[in-house]
Amino acid sequence: MEGKILGNRYELIEMIGEGGMAFVYKARCRLLNRYVAIKILKPEFINDQELVHRFQIEAQSAASLSHPNIVSIYDVGCEDDMHYIVMEYVDGKTLKEKIEKEGVINWKEALGIAKEICSAIEHAHKNKIIHRDIKPHNILLTKNGTVKVTDFGIARATSTGTMTMAGKTIGSVHYFSPEQARGGFVDEKSDLYSLGIVIYEMLLGRVPFNAQSPVAVALKHIQEMPDEPISIDPDLPKGVNCLVMKAISKKQSCRYQSATELLIDIDRVLIEPDIDIIYDKSSMENTIIMNSLDKEIKKVDGLKDRKNKDKIVRVSANVTAITIMVITIAICIKILLPLLGLNRSSSREFIVDNYVGRNFYEVKGELLNRNIEAIDKERVNDDLVPRDVIISQSRPKGDKLKPGGFNSTLEFVVSNGAKKIKIPDLRKEQKSEAISILEELGLDYDIIETHDKNVVKGRVIKTVPAYGNDVEVGSTITIYVSQGREVRYVLVPNIIGCTKEQAEKIIRASSLDVGDLYLTDEEEETDIVQRQDPQAGEEIEENSMVDMYFMKNPQYDLREEEDIP
Repeated sequence: MEGKILGNRYELIEMIGEGGMAFVYKARCRLLNRYVAIKILKPEFINDQELVHRFQIEAQSAASLSHPNIVSIYDVGCEDDMHYIVMEYVDGKTLKEKIEKEGVINWKEALGIAKEICSAIEHAHKNKIIHRDIKPHNILLTKNGTVKVTDFGIARATSTGTMTMAGKTIGSVHYFSPEQARGGFVDEKSDLYSLGIVIYEMLLGRVPFNAQSPVAVALKHIQEMPDEPISIDPDLPKGVNCLVMKAISKKQSCRYQSATELLIDIDRVLIEPDIDIIYDKSSMENTIIMNSLDKEIKKVDGLKDRKNKDKIVRVSANVTAITIMVITIAICIKILLPLLGLNRSSSREFIVDNYVGRNFYEVKGELLNRNIEAIDKERVNDDLVPRDVIISQSRPKGDKLKPGGFNSTLEFVVSNGAKKIKIPDLRKEQKSEAISILEELGLDYDIIETHDKNVVKGRVIKTVPAYGNDVEVGSTITIYVSQGREVRYVLVPNIIGCTKEQAEKIIRASSLDVGDLYLTDEEEETDIVQRQDPQAGEEIEENSMVDMYFMKNPQYDLREEEDIP
């Protein structure tokens, strides 16, 4: 496939990855002179209408998303029975590779990575797209540390059916949500469960559930609770442990209800690591009880003690009934209190403050506690305002809102930070062409000319920062341009009067090579150098030849061109 050109535009260079249904190639876009990644559906699937449809869904889903933490989709096509998607080329590694290399990631760095993943998920969910396969293999890390979520191959729009077909469960089993494992209803909270598993793996270097078969792993997601992270690593802050356990709750209703909620808690934990986040422990306790009861029942069966078995079953039923009753009462209280006016804090008027210059997610958390919805209606690049900082708000300070009412929303314009430009690959380009490309991108440049024996004179050796890195508009890129092979000059030594062996040593010690050997026309027979070319004291290129002229000596035969026996 290398060298093949798709769409009369994309030249395939090398295969850089392979998934279950597609190959991924690094390619060069001839039109825009940049590298791209091209995902090509495997030949064995081109007649599988379901897989072709899913492949097309990926393009449609991801193409509708525009976010700095989501790999961009540039183009789609079909040529010679090859279905392909052209996307942003990310020069870096996967999060899985980072975990495998480092083992355990520091909790602050892990939450920083999780924040960018969650920001991408939040954007997708706002566009009614559920990823459904969040895992470290689908998280790319650029060389400057930016997180990019990719592979929307099994994403679905929330407006369509999101039931996972029994027997055709989609996703990666180690990161499944329980509802995916059961073939149940999948929603936004399923992505958050998978992200919770990813955070768990970053913190501890292993996934919470493992077994010899995928089915066994899926059952663990449904039936078992993992060891709490803090029980494995006691040095983890309490808030980190609570955040993970809430994200991977078995019950969808007990998890984070939106990516925004999770983002808020990530920011809270980064500021206050030992904060107490309430998470549901009932599913863990029930799992332990039921597992214990199952063991007891099996033991009773073995002993054929029917009376004890019935007693255990009754206890199990009572525990289950009590648990359901407690949950029902809690739900009723949560619903009825506002209706009865007992939750007075939510009925009071809310006075809008000035939030400009503050972190959006911090403000969103505060407003959420007052039953006011905060929306980042617009994201804009701003060279002076850091990422996630509020630039403007829809209502002025002092305005009044009714919490939970019809008009209880605040909209914000939030900074995405300075606009980023991806440095193109300028290697082997002519200097003038490289300068033109950078100027078109709004980047400044410095030129450093240096010798390089492997790059033709006048062409680019490399750039600093290297290609693929994201930089701000107006940044200065250093271009290293080749002057070709470095030419060094040396002085020719004087070898007149030396023997052949002496002269050769002197020549080579001067970084020169021995040239041709000639006999002189003089009558005196000698092996002493009579003349040399070039002359002593001349300045010539390093490794040049020095010829020697001397008289034939009876003690040895010096032959010019032929070998006489």
